[in-house]
Amino acid sequence: MSKKTIYILLTILSCSLALLLYLEFSYFGSLYRIRRENFDEATGRALSRAVRDLEISETKEALSPAARAELDALDDSARVRETLAILYRPADKPLAKRLDYNSLDAAIKSELSREGISLPYHFRITTSDGREVYRCRDFEQAGAQDTYRQELFPSDPRARTGVVWLHFPEMRRFIFNSVGFMIPAIVLTIIVCAMFGFTLWAVMRQRRLTEMKNDFINNMTHEFKTPVATISLAAQMLSDPSVEKKPDTVTHLSSVIADETKRLRFQVEKVLQMSILDRKAATYRKRELDIDRLAAEVASTFRLRVENVGGTITTSLDAEDMMVYADEMHLSGVLFNLLDNALKYRDPERAPHLEIATSVEGNNAVITVSDNGIGIKKENLKKIFEKFYRVHTGNLHDVKGFGLGLAYVKRVVTAHGGHITAESKAGQGTSFIITLPTTKK
Repeated sequence: MSKKTIYILLTILSCSLALLLYLEFSYFGSLYRIRRENFDEATGRALSRAVRDLEISETKEALSPAARAELDALDDSARVRETLAILYRPADKPLAKRLDYNSLDAAIKSELSREGISLPYHFRITTSDGREVYRCRDFEQAGAQDTYRQELFPSDPRARTGVVWLHFPEMRRFIFNSVGFMIPAIVLTIIVCAMFGFTLWAVMRQRRLTEMKNDFINNMTHEFKTPVATISLAAQMLSDPSVEKKPDTVTHLSSVIADETKRLRFQVEKVLQMSILDRKAATYRKRELDIDRLAAEVASTFRLRVENVGGTITTSLDAEDMMVYADEMHLSGVLFNLLDNALKYRDPERAPHLEIATSVEGNNAVITVSDNGIGIKKENLKKIFEKFYRVHTGNLHDVKGFGLGLAYVKRVVTAHGGHITAESKAGQGTSFIITLPTTKK
């Protein structure tokens, strides 16, 4: 499957899941608003009926016993209500004396029950100008931000009217629970989105690893082809009867075979080292090492390779008498890998210059390997220690390698209780700073 096809499919799936999640949240929000509106309407109807019953009850109390008896004899409750509404007259008593709070409470509870609302509620009563005349005994402020208002005795003069204020502490929870059946669907969709995101990350990571491994195979072929071809050619010359077997010729061909064999073995060992480290089966033979001596020996051994390409290598050793507890072979391999990279990524426009510097910072020894090569871009710095990763140098194989060297360096330094960082500027060079814990002599 092509890269373009993968991106198209991933885009379609991502948009579909995002749209599904948006629709579910939208539906949940709409359903919540509908339930809230229904609750508001039901509460409004219940309060209106409770207040109207209060007025009717007051009017009925003002009638003569005979008139009340005639009304009670009527079977049509609607006609009774209409008759009482016609007979209603404003009262001269203050609001506080006109109300039977227990009866009002019972009426509110009854009307709410008719609407299917059985939530606990609190209410208070004020005059039209805001003076409070009553509040229920167990009044709580919780939920008061959503208060329902109903005017009392609205047919009376403004000065004699009142207002009943009602709120439900658990109203929002009740409405939320009424639409709670949507929550599992939303949660499952979020989980699916999360799993899709993880799968997307895994697919892209796997694709990147596949590309890096393909690059590794290509570069491994180039790394192995040259020494194998050289060894094969030297062996053919030694076995060719037409070639004169002078001592100098034999010595030279034998030296070429030995050198190329060492080069081949070094590449194989790099791969094997990474394999061993991946299995966490590496064996470190640690002992006290003089960090300055180790750096000087590595620089001396590497000097010939640098001079063969017209470059120079210098040392600045300022960690006198400082010892590190380390495996000499692996730590030397770390420095050789860094110097080898410095030569590989040298600037073709100028002679390479490499430097190994040592210093002491507190209880740590610091080894810095610097060069004046092509440098590393900022976006690549954080990836250079990943296995198989190689900084792109175009579609050419002039810079050969497996992308294993710096990964090996990172793991060895970490295994010795240290850490390594890289500083670089494109076109100016790179410095690798290794920090290791020290022991005194």
